[in-house]
Amino acid sequence: MPALALSARTDWHTQFIFSAPNSGTGKIRKISNIVDGLLDGSLQVVSSMETNTRPRVFFVADLNAKGELRHITEYDYVTLERIPGASELIGCCSGALWKSPEEAQFVLSDEHGTWLRWRSTAVGTGIATVRRAAGDLVSISLLASGLTLESEATTLGVFQQHLVRELRQTPFEPAFDLLQLTQRPLLATMTFLSGPGDKEHMVEALADRAFAAAYFRYLQMA
Repeated sequence: MPALALSARTDWHTQFIFSAPNSGTGKIRKISNIVDGLLDGSLQVVSSMETNTRPRVFFVADLNAKGELRHITEYDYVTLERIPGASELIGCCSGALWKSPEEAQFVLSDEHGTWLRWRSTAVGTGIATVRRAAGDLVSISLLASGLTLESEATTLGVFQQHLVRELRQTPFEPAFDLLQLTQRPLLATMTFLSGPGDKEHMVEALADRAFAAAYFRYLQMA
């Protein structure tokens, strides 16, 4: 069974110990035709003039279980809410954040089949994991707002080092560099499990996006 243990200290030396499953595929992409646009492989930064003329956005970097960047997608809060079931998930995540913005664990569905755990590691930065009721790790996500770049870079670097170390113990070869993802606000998600398109698996597919929307809205950035 995969496990994620978070050991936080009083300073920035937060450590992440991560065990990846031996198999996994990318998340089923059923929502790509709903979001506003798909960015190409080149990393782009939205200009200040552009942000003044359209809704504020956040970026989602999807990585497969090997750590390969599949694509970067631009989301805005209003468009995401149009996806069936997304507004309920965003509301659930928002409620949990307002109660406990530093650390939280809560259920995402009435069937109690999907859980989300959140840990803040610095101002505007943290880690979210999505698990099934049996404990299987569905995905792990980094959220980076850009508010505290130094602490954010430290979190990204330490997190990546642990991922690389653990992936080397699996058939997967590490193939990513999170520090090269410059878009902000950013959700970077590595997905390990996917399944058929039933209701619970749609909750899994939307969970990271819904939490990111709630978190960046909590920070007044989306």
